[in-house]
Amino acid sequence: MIVAVCSAVFVASAGLCSAESESAWWEMAWGMDCPAALQTVGAAELARLWDRGGWWRVVTTGFVHGSALHLGLNMWSLWSLGPWASRAWGHGRALWCFGISSVGGVLASITWAEAPVVVGASAGIFGLAGGLWISRGWGDDACRSRVELISTKALGITLAVMIALGFLVPMIAQAGHLGGLAIGLAMGAAFGGVGRSRVAYFGALVVAAALTASFAAAARAPAWRSNYHAFRGFALLDEGSSSEAVASLRRALELEGESPELLNGVAYALAEAGVELAEAERLVDAALSGEPENADYLDTKGWVLCKRGEVEAGLVWIERASAASEGEVAEIEEHLATCGADVAAE
Repeated sequence: MIVAVCSAVFVASAGLCSAESESAWWEMAWGMDCPAALQTVGAAELARLWDRGGWWRVVTTGFVHGSALHLGLNMWSLWSLGPWASRAWGHGRALWCFGISSVGGVLASITWAEAPVVVGASAGIFGLAGGLWISRGWGDDACRSRVELISTKALGITLAVMIALGFLVPMIAQAGHLGGLAIGLAMGAAFGGVGRSRVAYFGALVVAAALTASFAAAARAPAWRSNYHAFRGFALLDEGSSSEAVASLRRALELEGESPELLNGVAYALAEAGVELAEAERLVDAALSGEPENADYLDTKGWVLCKRGEVEAGLVWIERASAASEGEVAEIEEHLATCGADVAAE
């Protein structure tokens, strides 16, 4: 059932993305650069959650995937684990383990502010894998006999490898995986009869509920994380609220340190607000010192100069940005046209 739902959601999101970007559907095998389409089908954009609500998305985002490859890997894993989880605990309990682990993992990912948008069923899959591992290794005799063909050692090694990959590959939502795994372990201990008593059963479920509740409480506003402020700042910029964006991005910079992306973000927000332009130029120059050919930073440098009235100099930088991005970034092209209009007006 979960495989069918995830597949249907992906087809819907791919269709919306194709209409939005005018890209062929097969071009989305490696990723969809269509945040609006993902939002429509239930993905969780962190800045929107923090500032506008819509927390029901922590449930739906586990069924949304950002590419055909992402969907395929997760569905293959789910197809491999799901029948064994159903055999071990029953179909209903397997669904509960997947669902609560998915929600808890999404909340953990939001707490850690790993990425601007959270998608994927992997937290729930990690929960199933962890639950099966603890049930097979330490569950009661009845549960262990139902899944005796599973190797505890092999499943444990697989989990260890996947966790290690999460630390090595930046795009993997590691906090989400670990959050889902922790909840899955607790639920697997309950459903598998680890402890062989009602006290142990309810105690394990209380642990799963407490983990989920703690992630939910922390996810509401993880202000200790620089990305909390960065994601909110960049979202505010997109909405045209540049003055508010300056405050958020400056706080992110304080927490993160000399990040070129954040240096550029603060500079651009200041330019959009039309304030502290000398400071904006200093910040973008610092960003460019680390990445001198970055199209976004080149554009910000030019835009700051345009805002200061140095139009000819600004156009030189924006033209470099346009060349670096091969004219494919709408905002850079808009700046080029706008700054050029200022020249004509003079």
